[in-house]
Amino acid sequence: MPYYWKKTGIVQPLNSGFTRNGVQYPRNFIINATEEQRTELGLVWRPAPVLKDTRFYRNHTQPDGTVVSTEIPVEEIKKRMLSAVKKTAGNLLKPTDWLAIREAETSKPMPEDWMDYRALVRSYSDAAEETINNADFAGLQEVKLKWPESPEQKAAREALEKKEKEPAEDSE
Repeated sequence: MPYYWKKTGIVQPLNSGFTRNGVQYPRNFIINATEEQRTELGLVWRPAPVLKDTRFYRNHTQPDGTVVSTEIPVEEIKKRMLSAVKKTAGNLLKPTDWLAIREAETSKPMPEDWMDYRALVRSYSDAAEETINNADFAGLQEVKLKWPESPEQKAAREALEKKEKEPAEDSE
């Protein structure tokens, strides 16, 4: 689908006007032009390049369309992944921080299901960090995180599952 300028390898968007050799072309030129007209201007079609996973590779597309992918250093990947784990854990705990503060300040106990959830998030975060810290390049690519579900999420899932299992009532 993408058209490239043959000499530079730069993508020319389909619905974008451009100027070439002092001639201004309208935004619909590429769509309405013949393949011969596009080739004469130096526009070539080639499939979009296949890039490797940008979490682990830096991809550079050459003017001829080939892709050169280099591995991101393991320590840089680990740093990013650890930061993401900590941020996710914090974001999952944040909505219930008030329950922990209320318990500390007023001795009103936090509901047990939320206490259990918070403990699960912290232990999962610790385990994920340990896995990431001990992984090599290939191991980092295999890390798949599945965070614990909150009591609210669990209740919603169970209600949906229950509803799906109930036989549909015939309407007359």
